[in-house]
Amino acid sequence: MSDQKQGGTEWELSEAIRLMGDAVASGDSEQIATAMRRHGEALSNSAALVLIPTLKTTLESVLKTQIGQIARRLDNSDKARLKRNGEFQDHIDNRFDGLTGELDKMLASQEGLARGLGKQDDDIAALARRVTALEANNTRLEALEDAINALRQASAAERVVDGHG
Repeated sequence: MSDQKQGGTEWELSEAIRLMGDAVASGDSEQIATAMRRHGEALSNSAALVLIPTLKTTLESVLKTQIGQIARRLDNSDKARLKRNGEFQDHIDNRFDGLTGELDKMLASQEGLARGLGKQDDDIAALARRVTALEANNTRLEALEDAINALRQASAAERVVDGHG
């Protein structure tokens, strides 16, 4: 025992043993009881001095192990979450790519429809020009028909006047 300075655990044990020897020598039961209590306290303090560092080391080791396990679980959880987030982002990206493809097809279809409507507009304009031309021809035909009818009536009237009718 190297801690013999006053107040150290070894000094406390030595002092308790010396007091017990004095108490036994005096035969005073109250002094013996006090000396035994002091000896018990000295033993307790001495044991605590050894046990506390051991308990501290053990507790630190257990805590490090537990904290390490928790850290690994959190790390694994973070990795799993990041993986799920990445998979979800890939899924979203694929969906947007698919939608973009569908939108491109719809746009191409609309462009084709617009070209078709443009051609149809051209065809309708050409048809309108032909209808206008036909109406003009029809107007000329009606005028000719009116003229022919007028000539027929005039011819019939001449025959009546000439007495042939």
